[in-house]
Amino acid sequence: MRTAMADIPLTSRAFETGLTLEEMAFGCERTVSYEAPIDCVNCEGTGRDDGGTCAFCDGAGTIVELRRSTITLPGPLDDGEVLELQAKGVPGTLAVTVRELPHAVFEHDGENLRTSLDVPAKILASGGLVNVETLDDDRELEVLPGSGEGSIVPLRGHGFPSKEDPERRGDLLVKLRASPETTLVEREARRWGAGLTAVGTAVALVGIGIMVAALVIRSNATVCESTETTVCMVVIDGERSEAADSAETQRSEQNGAAALGVAIGMAVMGVGGWITTRGIREMGRDRIEQRRA
Repeated sequence: MRTAMADIPLTSRAFETGLTLEEMAFGCERTVSYEAPIDCVNCEGTGRDDGGTCAFCDGAGTIVELRRSTITLPGPLDDGEVLELQAKGVPGTLAVTVRELPHAVFEHDGENLRTSLDVPAKILASGGLVNVETLDDDRELEVLPGSGEGSIVPLRGHGFPSKEDPERRGDLLVKLRASPETTLVEREARRWGAGLTAVGTAVALVGIGIMVAALVIRSNATVCESTETTVCMVVIDGERSEAADSAETQRSEQNGAAALGVAIGMAVMGVGGWITTRGIREMGRDRIEQRRA
């Protein structure tokens, strides 16, 4: 049962727990740890051992055991309210004080809840339906034509449950705020999203092509290694001369050229990916603007 702070007996175990607004409204469960007396495991509650005082419990016949119990906190609850609950193995009660945690969306005001909602200026002027978050789910809220910024529109029956009748709920009071207007330049930039996406994809494909070409050229490259019966020759400006580079040097140069090609390809592909991402983002913003309009 619920009781005031002053009515808690001195034999109670006291706890304090923070609850979200949803838990305050609809109730929840909590697991608590507490000490409970049990018969001494050595003397089995007699307080005696081998004709003398039990050294384990100092003759008390009981010891303290740490227990865990799940308790139910029934909603709706008030901030600072104390619940006096029974727990297994505990003489007296457990006194649980509940504290309401701050909420990111709603402000608790008695049986009402308060929130703010950004609404396009066009809807504030002409009216329309907007979605608003409630404790349960999203709901449609009707904005009347000519609603000014700062107007408060009630959503009946979506506030905090009444303590007298939990089936009855207060209202959600929604304060309207004009959302920032998107400039023409910004809207046009967002409509370029499709073009940016196409360009970015093309650039990324070029980067992939460069990497593939570098790897293919490397795999097809040959190394000339002079032997007793074979001499490697190079032709420069029509003049032939024996190749000075060893096979190991040739392989190293080919690997370096391939690595450079792959690095360039990856850089180009990265630029293409960045452009594509920007394009997709702008396309998404444009769709949002179109729905708002």
